[in-house]
Amino acid sequence: MYCIPRKRKSHGCASSFYMLKNSKHGFKSFDSYELAQIAHYNQSYLAEYDLAPRVYSEVGRVRVGNTKSLSDWGYITEVARTIGCGGNDCKCGECDRYDLEGEYDYEISHLVDKLSDYDVYFGDCHIGNVGYVIRNGVDVMVCIDTGDESMSNDSGPCYCLECKKGYNCRG
Repeated sequence: MYCIPRKRKSHGCASSFYMLKNSKHGFKSFDSYELAQIAHYNQSYLAEYDLAPRVYSEVGRVRVGNTKSLSDWGYITEVARTIGCGGNDCKCGECDRYDLEGEYDYEISHLVDKLSDYDVYFGDCHIGNVGYVIRNGVDVMVCIDTGDESMSNDSGPCYCLECKKGYNCRG
C-alpha cells in the first residue's frame, strides 16, 4: 500500500499535495470524494494531450505515515516542477509573484489557448496553478489545478448544483 508523510509538500485552496514515500510520484488529496473525482476526471482528460501531469490511479485513499490512518480522498499523479514556491503563497520569502507572472505570461496564455482547443476553460490561470513536466526530453508547461474551482470542461460531466440534482443545465 502507498504511504504519504504527515507533512504535505504544498497545497492550494482545494487540495493538498504529498510526495509518496519511496516513490517519484505524488498524491493529490481533497476534502471530499466528489472534489477528488472532478479533479481526477479533468486531469486525466488533459493528461491525454500533455496539458496536465499524468494520473496513475483511480480516486482512493492512502496510509498516513506509519499509522493505520487513511488520507483524504485523492489520486496518484506525476509530479510537476512548479514556478517559484508554487501554490498560492511564497514559502521562501524570495519569490516575487508579480515578476514571475509577467515572466511567464506568454507561456500561460499559450497553455490557456491550448486548453480551450479541448473545450476547457482555465479561469484561474496563474503561476501557482501551472508547472512543468518533461515530455520527450523537453519541459512542457501543464495545468496542475484541475479542480472545478479553477476550470470547467464543456465536453465533460457538469458538476453544477442543477446537474447534481438530476437536471441537465446544458439542456
